[in-house]
Amino acid sequence: SGGELENDERMANIMYGLISSADKVDQLDEKNVKLEENVKSFKRISVMYEDYCYSICLSNKKVHIVKRKLVLNPVEPVMA
Repeated sequence: SGGELENDERMANIMYGLISSADKVDQLDEKNVKLEENVKSFKRISVMYEDYCYSICLSNKKVHIVKRKLVLNPVEPVMA
């Protein structure tokens, strides 16, 4: 790992909690009954803020987290 998230245990614990919660939701149906084991869980979680976002992906039993700066389109509508 590298960048801002490197060795950030606080953020790692927060992200782990988020992933664990999402995984529990995926494993339950509306009646709170465990679904079949072959049901796939989430592929990606995005946490959006005003100027950046976190993208969390699972691949081969590994968690990949990317923090990206959001670039909004600065073009405003033209007033006539």
